[in-house]
Amino acid sequence: MIKATVAFMVVWVTAGCTRSYDPEPPAVRMPPAPTLTLATLHALYGSGSGTLEQELVVAGTVTSSDRAGNFYRTLCIEQGGYGLEILVGGESLHSRYPMGARLHLRLRGLALARSRGVLQAGVASAAYNYQELEYLTAQPLVDEHLFRGEVSELPTGKSCSIAELTPERCGTLVVVEGLKHEPLTEESPTLEGYHRFVNSSGEALHLYISPYARFASEPLPTGEVTLRGILQYLSTGDQAGPIIKPNDESDIII
Repeated sequence: MIKATVAFMVVWVTAGCTRSYDPEPPAVRMPPAPTLTLATLHALYGSGSGTLEQELVVAGTVTSSDRAGNFYRTLCIEQGGYGLEILVGGESLHSRYPMGARLHLRLRGLALARSRGVLQAGVASAAYNYQELEYLTAQPLVDEHLFRGEVSELPTGKSCSIAELTPERCGTLVVVEGLKHEPLTEESPTLEGYHRFVNSSGEALHLYISPYARFASEPLPTGEVTLRGILQYLSTGDQAGPIIKPNDESDIII
C-alpha cells in the first residue's frame, strides 16, 4: 500500500512539474455579429466617450503579443487600417488571444479613450481616478465582452514611410525600413527606454522598449535597421512624433 502511494505521488509531482501555467484558450462561443467597422468607431468616438449604452460590436485581428513583456495586460486589434487597444487586464494573453486571431468585442458597458494617440476600450474609471479607463480585470467580465474566432496568418504589418506614420494610424502594426540610430541627447546603451532613429532624409521616430521586456537589456543595434511594431504618437515632449512599440526582439530587424 505504501509503495502504491509513493508511486502515485511521484506521478502526480512529475505531472505538476511539466504542466504549463499558461491559461487555456477560451472556449469556442458564437461571437456577436459586428455592427460597425473600426473606421466607423474612430469616426464616431475617436475623441473618446463615456460608458456606451448601445449594442455595438467591432471585430479585428490581434496584432500585439505580451509574450516578451513589452505589452502588458492589453491587446491590440486592427481592421482596415484602423486600430483599437483593449485593456483586458489578464496575463499571458498570447496564449488565449494569439497574434492573427480574430476577435469580436462587445462595446456595450465599456468606455473609450485615447492614450498616446491610440484609441482604447476599457471600463470607465471612477471620478477620483486620474486615468480615464480601467482594465477588464475579472474573467467573467472579459468573457462578456471578448469573443475569439479563428487564427489566420501571422500579421506582418504595413510598410510605411515616416511621413505616413500619422496619428490616424495609431494602434496599427507598421514597418519602417532604412533607419539608423541617431540620438539628440544621451540614451541608454541597451534597448530599454526611448531611442531616436532617423531615415536618409533626417525624418525621425522613436523606438520604445519597456524596462520589463525580456529583451530590454540587449544592446542597441548598429547600422541600418528595419523597425516593426504598434504605432503610437506623442504631441509634445522630447519624444514628440511617431513611436514604434515592438512586440519582441524579432521586430528589430538588422
